[in-house]
Amino acid sequence: MTRFTRSWKLPAVWGATILAALSIGYFGASMRSGATHEHDAPAQGMETDAAEATTWTCSMHPQIQMPESGQCPICGMDLIPIETSAGGADDGPRTLTLSPGARAIAEVQTVAAVRRPVAKSLRLLGTVEVAEPRVREITAWVPGRVEKLYVDFEGASVRRGDRLYELYSPEAYSAQEALIQAGRASARTGSASSAVDAARERLRLWGLTDAQISSIEKSGTPMTSITIVAPVSGTITHRAVSEGSTFKEGQHLFSITDLSQLWLQLDAYESDLPWLRTGQDVLFETGAFPGETFEGSIEFIDPTLAMKTRTAKVRVAVKNEDGRLKPGLFARATIRAPWTGDEGAGDPLVIPATAPLVTGKRAVVYVEEEPGRYAGREVVLGTRAGDMQVVRSGLREGERVVTNGAFKIDSALQIQAKTSMMSAGSTDHGTISAIFRKSAGGALGHYLAVSTALSVDDLGSAKKAATALAQELQAIDPSVLARTARSEWEALSMQAARAAHALEGAADLAAARGAFLPMSNAMIPITETFRPEYAKTVSIFHCPMADHNKGADWLQTGSQTENPYFGSAMYRCGSLTKVVLSRDAAASESQAAQ
Repeated sequence: MTRFTRSWKLPAVWGATILAALSIGYFGASMRSGATHEHDAPAQGMETDAAEATTWTCSMHPQIQMPESGQCPICGMDLIPIETSAGGADDGPRTLTLSPGARAIAEVQTVAAVRRPVAKSLRLLGTVEVAEPRVREITAWVPGRVEKLYVDFEGASVRRGDRLYELYSPEAYSAQEALIQAGRASARTGSASSAVDAARERLRLWGLTDAQISSIEKSGTPMTSITIVAPVSGTITHRAVSEGSTFKEGQHLFSITDLSQLWLQLDAYESDLPWLRTGQDVLFETGAFPGETFEGSIEFIDPTLAMKTRTAKVRVAVKNEDGRLKPGLFARATIRAPWTGDEGAGDPLVIPATAPLVTGKRAVVYVEEEPGRYAGREVVLGTRAGDMQVVRSGLREGERVVTNGAFKIDSALQIQAKTSMMSAGSTDHGTISAIFRKSAGGALGHYLAVSTALSVDDLGSAKKAATALAQELQAIDPSVLARTARSEWEALSMQAARAAHALEGAADLAAARGAFLPMSNAMIPITETFRPEYAKTVSIFHCPMADHNKGADWLQTGSQTENPYFGSAMYRCGSLTKVVLSRDAAASESQAAQ
């Protein structure tokens, strides 16, 4: 990334951020007032808000709480008031109460969660192929030579009994003579001979018909060449010989395929598999016949996935008696699949797909507890069925969820510094001992030293701090933790130590910053969950341009950004998003642990 690219991307990012903040600020003020302000009296409305407010916050950084108006110390935006009278007195950390006017502004709409059958229309791609059981391979039963070829091109249609080629074979000639001699001997003795039956069966196994064998017996003269006929009807899809070709016993000569029934091989992704069952009807179209629909039914679903494409083959049996469909055609299939769910579980609980707010692995819905009162709740989602979403757990039938305006409610909770969809859930691991928190604080200090060194492009100091971090993590004894906490600590500390070792061996700053990303992804949850003892306030910072514009977080002390991902190139790029360790809170937690 060039310096010129950064210079125009940063103003664009901050411009979009300020615009979003102004929009949220306007909505927050509208909800607090409970009615639309008159356009000709904005000053009066602002005076009313200021008079009723006791706390001022930043719409972009709700963790900032001030007793009077001013500017946000992080982004410099004007603080907005939070009314102490806003909402009900018993509102919880995830609950918001809106007046009728505020509900009208937010355009809040709710729908009850219901149990009902759902179906999904799956669209899959595939190709028309030959049905393998309908392929007949014609091989040589006896060594010989092709004297005359009756079917000399692939694609020719043959019926059972049609001539394929004339065979000359010394072995076949000798077998005919043996049949004639056995017949004559049987005639002289006037009794049936097993030698005659054996000679007939031998010629029959070599491909001669009963009529040909009877003709040889009646004529009493062996045929120089034998006509080999098609054992089945179909299309010649492969020809391996020409006139004059010689072949050995067992050599492949022709492939005859019955194209009256074909396979449609579809590729189904993992998310499609729960909807598919054998016997389901399939409608499909091909580019060869635009606007015309063909039918088939699923007869097999591959039990394994292709590792490269992560898809499973779904085989559809298709009738093709008129021969219009050709193997190799591309097809677009539609399957109307009903949701079967768990065996015996009945109809699934569903809500409109617009209701849940999804962030990462978490999904939040806002439940209407009473008119105007909305509580956030985490739910476990199942599959999506069209415009409906299956809910696995977290919601009961009949509860009303917000389908329109949920994001505005969530934004209002963020402004009031309450729990929202962007608030990470935490795991209660009980009281953590002061000794463990002090040891974890040492590891945190080494991590912060790595961050500081990278922010000033000091690779040597970053490596030294990374070495100290790995050693400190290895020395910490997690046996004092509860079982679940110990498992979580071991996984996170191992990830952090692995990243620290990678940073130790980094050849340059780019490699070191690449290792710093997984290190931060481990140290942030360690700090949030295990609350290390540290003398300074520690916050999470975010840079939207780090990790190839995907965005990345890190821990840092102080309120001024010191970007470790870009160093001196963009030292102030990023913003404080959350305070995870407050100096005063850390002191009180340390006393409680003791």
